[in-house]
Amino acid sequence: MTKKLILILSVLLFTLTLNAQSYIEALRQSQSMNFVERMQFMEGKDIFKFEGKTLTGKMLNSEDIEGKVAVIYLWFIACPPFIEELEELNKLVEKYADEDVEFIALTFESEKDLNEYFIPLYEFKFDIIPNCGPLIMEELNHPFGFPTAFVVDKQGKIKKLLIGGSADAEEAKENIESELIPTIEKCLRSR
Repeated sequence: MTKKLILILSVLLFTLTLNAQSYIEALRQSQSMNFVERMQFMEGKDIFKFEGKTLTGKMLNSEDIEGKVAVIYLWFIACPPFIEELEELNKLVEKYADEDVEFIALTFESEKDLNEYFIPLYEFKFDIIPNCGPLIMEELNHPFGFPTAFVVDKQGKIKKLLIGGSADAEEAKENIESELIPTIEKCLRSR
């Protein structure tokens, strides 16, 4: 009886350890996988930790999304697919304004560059945290393309990882409608 109990507890502990695997640990483990396998492997993992001051001066970190659905974007100013997605992404912020959904954009761009080269030209309704280069490029060693969207469920798990996009506005809209919105809806319905 004791051996069975120890075996069951060991299996349970191993399973819990795998489920609680952090994003960074999972990235390290997935290094030998091909791109698609690696992307799929990351789904279900805990979202990475982040912290910073938004362009509006609000302090924001990964703990602020606990118990909420979050859409987290990694992007940069000169990314054509991101620019084509902007209008639809802003519509999402409006659509989910009364829901428990956080929209956060992390970029390695500086606040100065954003205010000089981006903000005067484009409206982006996400909470934007500048100067995230060390997180994106060093700590995460971001292996995927830009933009990258993480849809995070209420338990802090990556539900969907969307990488890249289209420089065609209509195709960008279709991608958001077919991939991003259904995943947000699914996360909102789950407990």
